[in-house]
Amino acid sequence: MENTAQKKLPLKVKWLFASGDFAKTLLVVITAVCSLYFYTDVLGMDPDVVALIILIAKIWDFINDPMMGAIVDRTRSKEGKCRMWLKYMSVPGGVVFALNFIMPELAETGKIVWVAITYTLQGMASTALMIPQNTLMSRITTDPVERAAINSYRGYFTVAANLVGGSLAIPFVQFAGSGDMRKGFAIFGIVCGILYAVNYLIVYFCTKGYEPMEPEKAKVSHEQVKKERVKLGEVLTNWPWLLVLLAYFFTMVAASISGSSGIQYAQYNLGDVNIYSIMSSIALVGSVIVYLALAPLVKRFGNAKLVFFGSLIGAASYLIRFITQDANLWIIYVGYFVGNLGQSLASSVVMLVVYDSFVYIRHKTGKAAPEAILVSGFSVSYKVGMAIATPIAAWLLGMVPFVSGSAVQEQSVLNLFLYENTLIPAVAFAIAAVMGLALMKFDKEIQHYKAIDAAAVEGQTNNV
Repeated sequence: MENTAQKKLPLKVKWLFASGDFAKTLLVVITAVCSLYFYTDVLGMDPDVVALIILIAKIWDFINDPMMGAIVDRTRSKEGKCRMWLKYMSVPGGVVFALNFIMPELAETGKIVWVAITYTLQGMASTALMIPQNTLMSRITTDPVERAAINSYRGYFTVAANLVGGSLAIPFVQFAGSGDMRKGFAIFGIVCGILYAVNYLIVYFCTKGYEPMEPEKAKVSHEQVKKERVKLGEVLTNWPWLLVLLAYFFTMVAASISGSSGIQYAQYNLGDVNIYSIMSSIALVGSVIVYLALAPLVKRFGNAKLVFFGSLIGAASYLIRFITQDANLWIIYVGYFVGNLGQSLASSVVMLVVYDSFVYIRHKTGKAAPEAILVSGFSVSYKVGMAIATPIAAWLLGMVPFVSGSAVQEQSVLNLFLYENTLIPAVAFAIAAVMGLALMKFDKEIQHYKAIDAAAVEGQTNNV
């Protein structure tokens, strides 16, 4: 099969590939918005038991990601090492998605077992699709501008999934169930499961002929295989990879800390819970602007600089809000818009820097880059950054005299909500900016390696 990695991709292929992010984000948003409510309010399960199930599943998820990356890297298939997983896991992934919102008539113990199994399987199925999809993007094109364009299109589907999963979920459940929330969630789960499977199958079909085939394994000794395989120590000295994952981790911590306490901040500090919805809408506008401008920005500045600039903008906007103590709504809205602009700018190029790290480690070690393992690091960074926010917020809340349901809170409580929405994100973004600044030092070296690769490809083409 012809290697098309160096060619421009048709616009249709880029859009259809990007549609996979609707499925991925839909799962993330619906899990965050609906799962806890479904388990506790609809099924009547003990919140502490549900929290323990989710915690254990998330811990396994962090372990499972690099394992899946290693499996993908060692896959050999006529479908391609990434596309094969999309072909065979899309439907099972959709089925497990649906089962998370379908509960048979079971006793309390049975419910616990059912939720533990389906929630854990959902995470594993998601990993088995997300890592191959993210890795596949690096394989269907090596052109940085093409990759940036695909990331822009992926961003639009992410915004759409946030709107569908966040705004329409509960109204759809109420309508579908005609007041029976359990029935409504079952129908909702089935519909979402179908959308999930179809989206990933679209990615599989639209990339036919675009993923390079892995060479057949030669019959070599076990010692030779070990010699050619990238070692853990070599992965951990892939400095561009480590730095961008750390930057992304702190970016996710900043976003998650402010997000986890945003409703409380609007309700208690600003006096109107609906302000949070306005802030969220403003954030989506900022994201769309970034996605529209991403490809030319990458072409002009490069990936590493955008990680730094985005993090710095985020840090500055939250710091200004802290200094002014959010004196009025205009400061809050403008600050929230600019902050999300910076966050979206930094986050949207993280995966592109991960792809750059493939080039770095290959030239440093002389071995093939473990692509899927490196991509799994992105997944771990994202999940840990998101997951750590809730326990941190809960721990901080336990340190102040917060009274649930009270219309008036102590000043120390209000100060905490202010810090979580201004100062703490500012510090986290500042750390991410430092990581981005360090990352820029490796950019020149990576560009040099890319030029060597491009010259080699051009030489092969001329020889043909």
